[in-house]
Amino acid sequence: MTISTIVNIEFAILGFTAGVFFAIGTASMRAVDIKNSSTTFWGYNAFVTIKMIRQKADYILGSLFLCTAFLSQVFCYLLIPESYLSSHVPLKSGLLLLGQTLVLIVILSFLLYKILNESIKNKVIKQLKPDAAEHLLKILSQK
Repeated sequence: MTISTIVNIEFAILGFTAGVFFAIGTASMRAVDIKNSSTTFWGYNAFVTIKMIRQKADYILGSLFLCTAFLSQVFCYLLIPESYLSSHVPLKSGLLLLGQTLVLIVILSFLLYKILNESIKNKVIKQLKPDAAEHLLKILSQK
């Protein structure tokens, strides 16, 4: 194992640790916390609720991808022989693979975001009073 491999693994572990704390911080925001935070001094604020629902979906997806990326990097360096990693791939093949991966990541991100957003929204709506839930759904249907 080369020194660059060791340093790469160390920083991948550090990045993964950051991702874990990022994930814990966002995952601990429960539906009732969103409801309570969006209830201002003067009453319920649907726009703050919508923003917090979307923010939580963003954070969960971001932390999921961050942790996956760092775990993949560690996996690559620990389990794939260095002779294979140092072999060359033709530029055209490499660019094609990168392009396909990028398209897959964009599609997966979009689908996961929609699923997470809907799931979080449903949990928050269950926490709201009926009139506030109806108001939130009305605003969401207009967008």
